[in-house]
Amino acid sequence: MERQIDFIKNINQLISLLKENQLLMRDKQQQFLTQVVVVLIIIAAVCIIYEKADNNYSLKLNRVLQQTKSSNYQVGIPIVQSLKNQEWVEVFRDDFNGTKLNTTIWTARNNMTHGSWEQQLYQSDDVYVENGNLVLRTRFNPQKYIPSGRLYNYTSGWVDSQGKFSYKYGYAEARILFSKIVKNDPIWPAFWSIGENTYWPNGGEIDTMEMSTQWGTNGNPKIWGTYHWGKTDQCNGCGSQFTGNLDFSEYHTYTTVWNETQIYWYVDGIHYKTNVNGTTYPNTKSPLILPNYSQYFIINDALWGTPEPNPSDYPKYMYIDYVRVLQTKETFEKQQKK
Repeated sequence: MERQIDFIKNINQLISLLKENQLLMRDKQQQFLTQVVVVLIIIAAVCIIYEKADNNYSLKLNRVLQQTKSSNYQVGIPIVQSLKNQEWVEVFRDDFNGTKLNTTIWTARNNMTHGSWEQQLYQSDDVYVENGNLVLRTRFNPQKYIPSGRLYNYTSGWVDSQGKFSYKYGYAEARILFSKIVKNDPIWPAFWSIGENTYWPNGGEIDTMEMSTQWGTNGNPKIWGTYHWGKTDQCNGCGSQFTGNLDFSEYHTYTTVWNETQIYWYVDGIHYKTNVNGTTYPNTKSPLILPNYSQYFIINDALWGTPEPNPSDYPKYMYIDYVRVLQTKETFEKQQKK
């Protein structure tokens, strides 16, 4: 930018010099020609400035791409095979290395409830980082909720990125392991996102992953993907179940890909659900409207209202290996230039 400023100063000095020597005033024709030359010089200077700005942007994009290529992970490369023919840029990643939660990205909620039917109280000391994982612990730990004084026999963990990180359109993914999942288990872990700077569900809710034994699965743990929207919730049990068999004592990846017209759901790179904007689905109250708000992440481990947990089955743990967001190069470039 300093070079452009110096260039413009030189133009002004040239004009002043011409005026001092009365070269601009010899006759009207020469004055007109001189003015044309000055205008052309100014146009050339503006072009140089814009070219420089565009080069700076290209360098920024190249640095991002170089950073993704230098990672130990397949950063910027989706695990979904059909998406690998597109160019992707990684815009967010947390591998939970170190010993503490990165509070510039996440907030661990404390003394918080979520739904009167749930059986847990969220406490920040049930959130920690260990061995390269974010750990959410659910345990028998009777605590009273302040201010109501209601007694909760169990506490658990909740983190979210509200006000710290959100994204609009892209590939969102987490790699997660659940411990000690049993038949008819009331445990209800989730990786999801909701609209920033608006109310629920107006900003949309993308449930990339919910695990439950309670939703018509004969007590067997299953993964679900769901989308909620509207001024009031237009989804009435409209989630879709991943029908593949999973060993929940192992890590699995849970992914959604969201663009202007569709949302896709995947488990371990296997596609099992699509929602298309403007479409009415079974158990929806109106045509689907995709989010027009940036989404922030929530990761939590709840207890469904029934059955009553058995204290001997606890503590249970939810281990999150990483969370990442990719965007297509086209989307990334478009949003960076705004």
